[in-house]
Amino acid sequence: MGIDVEKYNKITSANIPTQGNAKQENYDNWVTKAEGKTYIRLQDLSDEDMECLKNNLSVVTATSITFSDMEAIYRHRGPFTTDPLLFEDLLWALAIDYQKQGIKLAEISANYANNPAFLKIIEKNADEIYEKLGVRLLFLGVLPRNLSRYEREDCLRLFRDISAKSPYVVGIDVLADEVNSTYDFMPELKSLADWATVNFPGMVIRVHAGETAYHPENVLAVIDLAKQYPTLKFRVGHGIYGIDEA
Repeated sequence: MGIDVEKYNKITSANIPTQGNAKQENYDNWVTKAEGKTYIRLQDLSDEDMECLKNNLSVVTATSITFSDMEAIYRHRGPFTTDPLLFEDLLWALAIDYQKQGIKLAEISANYANNPAFLKIIEKNADEIYEKLGVRLLFLGVLPRNLSRYEREDCLRLFRDISAKSPYVVGIDVLADEVNSTYDFMPELKSLADWATVNFPGMVIRVHAGETAYHPENVLAVIDLAKQYPTLKFRVGHGIYGIDEA
């Protein structure tokens, strides 16, 4: 198993050796080349380095964690979760882990659902995973709440044109740092809900709200929207703050 050195160095602060900052003989021991990219051989990492990597990839369970806290973990997970060469194995590993926990249905929120290349891998493996492991993997497309209005509209257009046509994509997740009010992008949410009512009944719309105390109205905004569209499935992600207001 390998990981792209340049990609890893770009998105993490880890000191992974490259030709520019390591002796050639050490560099040759760390990496291999495939398809024009340089990869770290994870099996060659020392026990100490591997333990450090595992810790940086892990989430402490049974605790509240904000999106900002998660970003440090995402930076380390990114090279693994965004590499199409690893994605098929990742799907199977996820399903096996879910099976061990007795989970039979999982809805995964990820950029995969916005990417045609990853959708093909999902469609190739999802049914076989279900047949062999009894775990149904479904996905939510993503809409970062902190994009500009035009960027959000482009993202929703991509979801309608590509993601929503896959039988394994069941909705959309509005995520990222809760730096703005949900009412700031309510017009786009209503436009999506209007479209889904006609074209995608039962679609999931999950909005990250109440993750911080800065916008206590955000949970109520999702609840108010849900009341207007009873044929859709609305969910609140987090909901730590703003419950009293709702």
